[in-house]
Amino acid sequence: MNVPGRRQSVGVSIFLALWAMTAPNPAKAGFIATDLGSGGSYNTTSGYTLAGPQSSSGLGYGLAVEFTVSGSSSIAFGSAQLALEYHGGANAVDILLMADNSGLPGSTLETIHLTGIAAGPSLVTATSTAHTLLAPGTNYWLAAVASNDTYMSWMANSQGQMNHLAYRTDHGAGPSSWGTAPGNADVAFSIATAAVPAPPSFALLGVGLLGLAGYHFGRRRPG
Repeated sequence: MNVPGRRQSVGVSIFLALWAMTAPNPAKAGFIATDLGSGGSYNTTSGYTLAGPQSSSGLGYGLAVEFTVSGSSSIAFGSAQLALEYHGGANAVDILLMADNSGLPGSTLETIHLTGIAAGPSLVTATSTAHTLLAPGTNYWLAAVASNDTYMSWMANSQGQMNHLAYRTDHGAGPSSWGTAPGNADVAFSIATAAVPAPPSFALLGVGLLGLAGYHFGRRRPG
């Protein structure tokens, strides 16, 4: 006995099962570290100089801020946000993810080149392509180094003094070693994990499989 309604139901179930296996799922990301205030706030009137070695001051100046990866498993670096303000020059800056070397920035793990920073204070996103794995309980550094004659500011946070800053200078013959730079407040930043696709909807897959099972059971019944 053929039941048209059953065939239609089976078709819908098969479609749901296939959709569950192939439909895109929303990606999820989380923060690794941040010193931004509520709603991503920071100090919009005070910051620290970032200058390229060919800037008008004749002295290049780079900054780095330290952060620690919490948790018990490795996390993929996804992106960084920095509160920057452009003042003049080429308008280009390198954002560096760096390992720690005895409490100072060490080897560079990834470089992200940014251009076109806004003239007013704004949160700028540097997106990773390497998705470097960061080890739990380990210190790393996020650094910003201006290019050529670029002159800009890395704005301070609104959370107060944390003493996680480092700096280096460059007179044009190459950068100096990193040194500590205690200040009134750390620079404003956040570090996010790489977006990880959510698992497919197994509930819909289950509905489809149940529909298939019901169809086969119905076919075996005498009609």
